[in-house]
Amino acid sequence: MKLKPTKKTYNISDAVYNVVVNKCEFFVDMNNEAFLVSRNKNNYDLIYLSRADDAKNFFMMLYFNKYKVTVKKADISTAYENICAIVTQCKQQTPVYTRVGYCNNTLYYDLNNQKGEVIAIDKDDVLIKSKSNIKDIYFYEDTSMCNQTEPFQSDYTLFDFIDNFYNIEKEQKLLLAVYMCAAFIPDIKHPILIVEGEKGAGKTKLLSYLSKMINPVTKDVFVLPKKEDDLITTLSNNHFSAFDNIGKLSPDFCNVFCQSSTGGTLSKRKLYSDNREICINIKRLVALNGINLEISQSDLLDRSILMHLNRIDESKRRTDEELDADFQNVLPHVLGDVFFILSKALSIYPTVNLAEYPRMADFSRYGYAIAEAIEEGLGSTFIKTYKDNIKLATESAVQENPVLNSLREFVEYKKHWRGTMTELLNELQKIVRKLYISKSLPSSFPNNANGLSRILNTHKHELKNLDVNVEIGRTTNRYVEVSKIGLNLPTIATNSTTKNDFENRKSLLDED
Repeated sequence: MKLKPTKKTYNISDAVYNVVVNKCEFFVDMNNEAFLVSRNKNNYDLIYLSRADDAKNFFMMLYFNKYKVTVKKADISTAYENICAIVTQCKQQTPVYTRVGYCNNTLYYDLNNQKGEVIAIDKDDVLIKSKSNIKDIYFYEDTSMCNQTEPFQSDYTLFDFIDNFYNIEKEQKLLLAVYMCAAFIPDIKHPILIVEGEKGAGKTKLLSYLSKMINPVTKDVFVLPKKEDDLITTLSNNHFSAFDNIGKLSPDFCNVFCQSSTGGTLSKRKLYSDNREICINIKRLVALNGINLEISQSDLLDRSILMHLNRIDESKRRTDEELDADFQNVLPHVLGDVFFILSKALSIYPTVNLAEYPRMADFSRYGYAIAEAIEEGLGSTFIKTYKDNIKLATESAVQENPVLNSLREFVEYKKHWRGTMTELLNELQKIVRKLYISKSLPSSFPNNANGLSRILNTHKHELKNLDVNVEIGRTTNRYVEVSKIGLNLPTIATNSTTKNDFENRKSLLDED
């Protein structure tokens, strides 16, 4: 959108306004936030107009470059306010990406260098192009973003990098390799990476090097902010955000991470405004690390990949200086291999049609294509490993939930049980007291049948992943039936909940 200059110049504010509109174009992104773009030979300046200080400084620079004289802040502010008022009515929407973008069947990766170069990846090739030659999308470069090194393809592979820098189990190496490649694909649902391990396992280094590879910024690893607004701002400004040394995550922060992982609308207070909120639609990559990381939200764990690091042997430990130097030497080669894998995966992706998909279906489909691009036949191995990891995450969620944990123990013992919700609550109370070695029940344990029913309905999926089936009857005589998945159970009329029916069912199971 081009704005028209004023017909006449009556004051300095008009002159500032005319300098800006003659030099720049304006548009809004998919969140209806206003931007200006000023193009030069190979690059462009992209200014987020809601960041008033950045915009006004840019106006001041344009004015000084043209007239070689200074200008008062009041004149800059007047021109800025008029431009903002006009641009907010703009109907032209253009996608704005941070670091990684996708358009016309091509992946783009912003190197954020002075040449204005991006890596263009399609199914046929990997090329370095000028940002000014790419139409239909823009890249916003926050001041915290750093330059990325140019990729170089060689015999050094992504698996060489993982072997040399991360002490993880063999079966998790493919999962990490796929995650790292998929991190360069925007607009899909990415699982949250949760890094576990004892002290001295190199958890922080893993996150730091992932950040340097995917989205190099001035601060590789973040401390979890105290305010939700600050967390949303961090996620919005970074394609990949790694948070270190986390203890317990609040439900509100868990919800923010879940929405940013699978895509959602997050609201925060508009800068310098007391009551206006802005809504941000984002999909971002998130990684979390903590020795005693407590996550009680099963919804977050269901969206996660758990990566366990083993403690580094003293004889193999290297200094940070040595590690960082080695990392910088191999980074161009690792990026070259990642981009080559992605190019090949883009050609495989349209042919991928799995019989069933885990919850993060887009990631699973791209992951299969990436694994096949690494080596033919690894696609099925990746899917199995990913499903096993989801089950591991479910196990972790169940261990933190006294109801689910006691129910699993109950089903392991009974194999099959049918009765009322109150009867089941009484049975679980007996077990949970033994599991938690306490005379009193955990505070999160329900104290009535309705509370237990709500919990079971909410966590049916997690229980099914652990081979526990829950059926809650909605007939006149309400019942609950729990069983170990895989048992060949006899059919019994669902409208009967008498004790004799239960004893008959139990005797049949005993005979089996």
